[in-house]
Amino acid sequence: MYGISYLGFTVWACVGATLPGKLQAAIPVSSQSRVHSVAFAQGGLSLELIVLWFFVVMRVLAEHSPLAQARTWVEAWREMTISRAHMHTPLSQLDRVLLGKEVAFMQQALAHPAADDPFWQTRDKLCDLTTQSWLPPMHLVTCWFDFFASECLRDYEAVRALQPFARLTVGAHDHWGLLHVPHMQRMYRCVLGCLDEHLAPVAPNTGPCSEQAPFSPFHRPLPPLPASARHSRAPAAGRRGGRRVLESFIYCIWL
Repeated sequence: MYGISYLGFTVWACVGATLPGKLQAAIPVSSQSRVHSVAFAQGGLSLELIVLWFFVVMRVLAEHSPLAQARTWVEAWREMTISRAHMHTPLSQLDRVLLGKEVAFMQQALAHPAADDPFWQTRDKLCDLTTQSWLPPMHLVTCWFDFFASECLRDYEAVRALQPFARLTVGAHDHWGLLHVPHMQRMYRCVLGCLDEHLAPVAPNTGPCSEQAPFSPFHRPLPPLPASARHSRAPAAGRRGGRRVLESFIYCIWL
């Protein structure tokens, strides 16, 4: 299974709750295994992310037709709903500004910001990688400028210690960059490649490290990095077709 952003959290929850052998492969995209550090990054409320998440998931996606979803976006733009939410105080009224109603989980989370608060004991870890005894083959997909990039790299290190088939792909874009077609194409190549390898009888093994050239369909295997390596080279710039693009970048960087 795979999921992007919020649905990536459901992938982690499924991995954490599934019995050994019941899940053949899991690909969380632009996501992470823990919840608290999403809402409270580096000691403060992640206001931009919280506002966008609640608006998109609980208001826009609550509409079942694309036309209704588009209409919701237009109405929010006209009424400056997101801008007003960013500037509104007190934060306890944020759910009413965005959704016109009170949301119990938001109220409770705002009232318990500390990571060691008992409120988070059963809500923080979607998949406890410190106690997990089994994991399916996993391919973690993130991007350098994602909200979840740091935690995703930590997740990869933990997954790698438990599952021989652990892959990490890091793209040169931000969270919303997945809406850009070239980045979306690369993401789906990772998803389909992992599913094909573990759901089909025979598929090539590309190893834990891989490199891609933007605007290219080719995925080239690289030799594994040494155990002491913490990072690889920075993105290199070049020109192709009259446009300045990133020539290549390393995906798998932490072992």
